[in-house]
Amino acid sequence: MYPQLFPEGFDWDKENQHFIVGSLQFGTLHTVSDAGVADDFITDKDYAGKASVLGITVDSKRSRVLAVIHRPADPNGELGFNALAGYDLKSGKRVLFVELDQNAVANDVAVDPYGNAFVTNSAGNFIWKITLDGHVSVFAKDPIFTSQDIIVEDDLVRFCGLNGIVYNKRGALLVTQSNSGKLFEVDLHDGSVRLVQTSKALPWADGITVRRDGVALVVSHHTAWFLKTRDNWGEATIVDEVPLNASRFATAITLREDDRTYVLNCYLRDSVNKISRDVFSIEEIEFPKEAAGESVWLILLLVAGLLYVFFWRFQMQHFAKNLSKKRV
Repeated sequence: MYPQLFPEGFDWDKENQHFIVGSLQFGTLHTVSDAGVADDFITDKDYAGKASVLGITVDSKRSRVLAVIHRPADPNGELGFNALAGYDLKSGKRVLFVELDQNAVANDVAVDPYGNAFVTNSAGNFIWKITLDGHVSVFAKDPIFTSQDIIVEDDLVRFCGLNGIVYNKRGALLVTQSNSGKLFEVDLHDGSVRLVQTSKALPWADGITVRRDGVALVVSHHTAWFLKTRDNWGEATIVDEVPLNASRFATAITLREDDRTYVLNCYLRDSVNKISRDVFSIEEIEFPKEAAGESVWLILLLVAGLLYVFFWRFQMQHFAKNLSKKRV
């Protein structure tokens, strides 16, 4: 990828068979091929070079990519800037641009089947809703978001509340909270919120995605977690986890064709500390317990196949003997 890119958010564009990443440093969008070749995609003069691109989601149904734009407030008194932008996947034409509250930290975005976008505010611990025609409202603002114990003391994340967000295909959103390590479910009909009881906390939790089978995958800079639920996210069990290289500081996770999992290594701490960096990476990961389970099923299928063959041969031999007896 490009030097100094510091990509914080990404998603897989299945229509065009490449990743789309956003740049903290340049406020631009880029495509990344299977071979790791990065190309320019969007340079929007309204914010490029003046703000960062954070969360990204591809809305395949409407052939667009949504990107969260953020510029922090200046110590000299200049107000911050937050927005949601949308671009056509083919032409790159801007199809949506809405400004959000200035004194906020717009972070990640999810989209529902109707094209409504939902954006997390990490500073205010609430969620905006942006309709297809650009109407903005506060969708979910609940005391449960602000009543959780902070378990991460590092200043990089201590003040980062709601972060990753995803539509979970059952009429709700799943949302991570970085500084508490908590996971929430938000009902899409009325914005009501409930805390998902997890088997343990998810400290530094950032990006989140959901597979078609309902499994949720969450990433932090040091761990990727594999979560399952049996009661529609009242409770969730961490079935497996993969340790990550913390120095690479992964910030996002996505799926390719639903069965391949990738994390985005942003090197966020280097960006904050203004350390120059030329190389960034998209890394494919596997969850060991799931891979082992697939191997067991493969072995069982092979055994079942062999038993079927042996049974069929036995039956044919028995049939042949009976046929010979009848002829005699």
